[in-house]
Amino acid sequence: EGENDILLTSGFQRALSILLHVLVKPGQKVAIESPTYSGIINLLIAEKIPMVPIPVDEQGIDTDQLELALQRGDIGAIVVIPTFHNPTGVCMSEERRQHLLQLAYKHGAPIIEDDWARSLRYEGVMVPPLKSLDESNSVIYVGTFSKNFLPGLRLGWIACPSELAKTLIYAKIGADYGDSYFLQALMHEFIRH
Repeated sequence: EGENDILLTSGFQRALSILLHVLVKPGQKVAIESPTYSGIINLLIAEKIPMVPIPVDEQGIDTDQLELALQRGDIGAIVVIPTFHNPTGVCMSEERRQHLLQLAYKHGAPIIEDDWARSLRYEGVMVPPLKSLDESNSVIYVGTFSKNFLPGLRLGWIACPSELAKTLIYAKIGADYGDSYFLQALMHEFIRH
């Protein structure tokens, strides 16, 4: 397993925007779950990036349908919400998680994992994030405090392969010159105490 780095962002939406700019080449499409979080769809429309909707059932994204889409060779990234999927609430099964990881590695399509709700589980078994199961460094993990802690706190992070992190930092600097150090310091103090 390769090394990973953490890049702070002003929430999931900003993280996804930076990732799409770096990962998706002109002419490529993004595979998304159907249905999915409206913010993902809105961003793809705004960026004029074509979407390939893949159905979601009670086990999560239909990886057999995803495989057919990947075989066409024009998917630049896969965006999934495997834990407490928004809007269905489904948690992707272990079998689907493993199949998804195999497909991403086989087809060279990075997975962007939106893990916004992991800490909101009240009962049952905690399902591991895709990133923790990823032996090929195919998963880019995006987390946020904005949705599960304090909605006005625009603070999130990207955990990604180290070789990608430097490119993301340049893209981030080119887009926004950084995030609120004050908010980061407040969150740090809250976590510490």
